[in-house]
Amino acid sequence: MMTKEAARQKIAELVEKYRSQIGTYENAHYDEANTRRDFLDDLFTALGWDIGNKKGLAESYREVILEDNVIVDGNSKAADYAFRLGKTVLFYVEAKKPSVNIKNNQEAAFQLRRYGWSKKEVTISILTNFKEFAVYDCTKKPNVKDKPHVARLTYLTFENFGETKTHGDWQDGFDFLWNTFEYNNVLRGSLEKYLKDNGDKQGIVTVDEAFLQLLEDWREVLARSICRTNQGINEEDLNFAVQEILNRIVFLRLVESRKIEPFGNLKKTIESNQCYKKLITLFQRADEKYNSGLFNFDRDKVSEKITVEDTVLKTIISELYYPSPYNFSQIPIEILGSVYEQFLGKTIRLTSSGKNVKVEEKPEVRKAGGVYYTPQYIVDYIVENTVGKLIKGKTPQEVAKIKIVDPACGCGIFLLGAYQFLLDWHKNYYFANDYDNGKVKSRGLKIDTLTPDYQLTTTEKKKILLNNIFGVDIDMIAVEVAKLSLLIKCVEGETEASIENTQRLFHEKVLPNIDSNIRCGNSLIGNDFYQQSNFQFSEQEQIKINAFDWKYEFPQVFKREKGMDLIICNPPWGADIFPYASYFETHYPHSTENHKDSFKIFIEKACSLVKDGGRIGMIVPSAFLFQPRYVDIRRFVRNNTTINYLWNIGDNVFSSKVVAPCSIFLVKKEKARRNHKVRFFDTTSAKNEGQRLILLEKANYTKIDQYNYYKTVAESFVAFFRELKDGETFFENVITFKDAGINYQCVDIGLYEKGKSDLSSRLLYEGKCKRKSDVEYWKGADIESYYMLSETGRFVNTNTVNDLYENERVVL
Repeated sequence: MMTKEAARQKIAELVEKYRSQIGTYENAHYDEANTRRDFLDDLFTALGWDIGNKKGLAESYREVILEDNVIVDGNSKAADYAFRLGKTVLFYVEAKKPSVNIKNNQEAAFQLRRYGWSKKEVTISILTNFKEFAVYDCTKKPNVKDKPHVARLTYLTFENFGETKTHGDWQDGFDFLWNTFEYNNVLRGSLEKYLKDNGDKQGIVTVDEAFLQLLEDWREVLARSICRTNQGINEEDLNFAVQEILNRIVFLRLVESRKIEPFGNLKKTIESNQCYKKLITLFQRADEKYNSGLFNFDRDKVSEKITVEDTVLKTIISELYYPSPYNFSQIPIEILGSVYEQFLGKTIRLTSSGKNVKVEEKPEVRKAGGVYYTPQYIVDYIVENTVGKLIKGKTPQEVAKIKIVDPACGCGIFLLGAYQFLLDWHKNYYFANDYDNGKVKSRGLKIDTLTPDYQLTTTEKKKILLNNIFGVDIDMIAVEVAKLSLLIKCVEGETEASIENTQRLFHEKVLPNIDSNIRCGNSLIGNDFYQQSNFQFSEQEQIKINAFDWKYEFPQVFKREKGMDLIICNPPWGADIFPYASYFETHYPHSTENHKDSFKIFIEKACSLVKDGGRIGMIVPSAFLFQPRYVDIRRFVRNNTTINYLWNIGDNVFSSKVVAPCSIFLVKKEKARRNHKVRFFDTTSAKNEGQRLILLEKANYTKIDQYNYYKTVAESFVAFFRELKDGETFFENVITFKDAGINYQCVDIGLYEKGKSDLSSRLLYEGKCKRKSDVEYWKGADIESYYMLSETGRFVNTNTVNDLYENERVVL
C-alpha cells in the first residue's frame, strides 16, 4: 500500500509518460487494452487497489474484477473494472482509448450509467481513458438521449492530476483522486460523502422501482389485449396467462444476457407478424431444453389456447433491448424477487361487462397497507447466521443432507439467499480441496465439481438446489416466480457452449425440475381441516383454503430426515386468520393463548417442522420481544429453544413508515443450557441501512458484551441485565419503551385513541429519583461517538412497568 506522497509521485510519473508520447497514445491504433495496461492499472494501484490480486484472495472476494471486452446487444457486457469490498461492487470503471473524446461521447456515458444503475448498489462510476477522467452519478435512470454532461459530477484531464486548485469542498487533481478513490478512504465512506456533496437527490429512480413500473404497465396492456381477443376468459385464467407470459419472457431475456441463449432469440419473434405463435414455439423449445415447470404446457392449459395482439408483444419485447436503460447482465437476480413481491400484490379484475379489465391491490395487501419485501442485507444476515452456522465444519456429503425451507417463501428471496450461500461455500470448499498442482481435477466427467475456470459445474449446482432448498407459499403465482428466480440463479455463469456440452456429454436437461421442492399450499392448515370442520366446503372454497400436508408433500424430508434442518422466513404479520380461529386455537395453542397474530403461529409451526437440534431464523415485529400480549409465544420460545441471536433493528426497515419496528431472532431447537448467553444487537440508533451494517459489523468484530454494546449504540432503548437464573432467558431482561406503545398510541396504533394516552407520563419522569427501585435511562441525545452522559436526570417508574407487565415478571 503506497503512502500519499508515493502515490502522488507515481501518478506524476504516469502524467509525464503520457505527455512525452502524447501523439503515439492518441493515435487511433493505440487501443483500450494498452491503455488499461500502460496507465489505468498503475493509476488505481497507486490509489491502493489490488489490481493483480497480489493478496491471493479467493476469486469471489478479490478487490478488483477485470472484464474482457465482450460485446452484447451492441455494447460491452460489463464494465472493464469492478472495484469491490467483499462481494459488494463499490464503483465501476469503464476504459476507453485516448482517441475517444470522453467529454463529448454520449454513447460511452450512457453505457457506463447503464452498468451502475442496473446494479443498483453502485452509486457512482468512472469513465476514463487516462487523458480524461469523468465521474458519473449512477443513481439517475439513464436515457439514450441524455447528453454526456447529464449526471456527470466531475470532469478532469491528465494535465491537472497533479494540481491542487480548490474545487468546491474538494481539491482538483491528485488530491481529488486520493480523497475520493483511494482504497482506505473509500472504506471510510468517501464515496458516500462525495455523492452527498455533489449529487442531486431529485429524480432518483432505482432500477427495481423502474422495472416494477415497467412490469405493471406490461401487465395492464397484456391483460387488456387478452381480454379483447379472447371473449369469455375468466379472471383466474386471465391472471395465470398474463403472469406465465411475462415470467417466460423475462426468463428468456435474462438467460440471453448471460450468454446461455443466443442473443436476440426473443427479439426475432417480433420481427414480423404472428408474434404470439412464434413466442409459443420459442417457449416449447425452451421446455425441451430446460425441463423446467416454467415452460410446462402439460400443467399450463391456458397459454396455447389464447391469442395476443402483435402490437402489444412488440411493445413489451422491444423494451427489453437496447436502447433500454436496463443492462440485464448486471441486474442481480435478487432484485427480481423484490420486484415481483410488490408486483404480485395486485391482481387483474374483469369489469362487470367482462369486456375490460382493471388492476387493483389484493384485499390482504390493501388491509396491510402495501407489500413490504425483505431488504437484502437482512436476508444476508439471517442466512449467514443460520445456514453458515449449520454447515460449518461439514463436508459436501454432509451438507447434501441438510434441508432448508421457507414456509412463507413468497417470490423466494430467502431461498435465493440460502442457495447463493451454498453455491459460494461449495465453490470455496472444492477450490481448497480439489486441486492438483494448482489445476482443477476436471476430467470431463459427470462427477466433476468444478470447471477448469474454477466455477461449479452445472450438475453440482442442480444437485445443491434439489438437495437443500425447499419452499411453500399459498400464492401460486409467487411460487412460480420463486422457481423462476432459483432457476435463473442455477444457470448463472453458464454459457451456451457449456450447456450444450452438458446436454451432449451427459444427456441431461439444463435445469432441474423443482416442482417437488417449491410447493403451493397453506403452510398453517393441514388436510385435517376439512375432516374436523362441521361445514361442507365447495371446490372453490377448498382451493382458496389450499390445505397443505407437509409430510405428504415432502416425504423425502419427514420420512428419512425426521424434519427440516433450518427454517428461514419473513412470516406474514397480521394476516387475516379469524375465519379459521377455532382451527388455530386447537392446533397452535401456544401462540393463540393471549392474542392471535399470523407471525406467532408461524413461529409455533416452525418449531413443529424443524428437527431436534435444527435452527430457525425469522424477522418479526419488535413488539414480540416486549409487549405483554406476546407473553404466550415468548414463553413457548423460551421453553422449546435456545436463543442464539437477537437483533433489534428498529424503524424504516421496510419501504413504508407505518410498518412497526422489527427484530430478528435466531434460535436452535433445544433446551437452553445453564448460563447460556444470548448475543443481542440493537441498531435502532441507525438512520439508514449503512449505519445499521456498520454498527452490526462493529458488534460482531469487537465482540462487545451486551451491556456495553447497548450503552454505545442504543437510542430510546432501555435494557436491564441481571444474572439469569435457571430456565430464564433474555426476554425477561429487556424492555423498550418505544415498543411498549408510547409512540404508536399517538398514531392510532395501540390501545388508546389519538392523543389521549397518558402512558408516557405515568412511565417516565425527570428530576430527582423518587424510589430506590426506579432506574435511570438514556436517550440518543445523551450518547456521543466515544462517551455517554454519566447522569441524565430521567427515570423509569418501575411500579408502572410492573403494573403493565402483570402477566409476566420483568427483571429490572
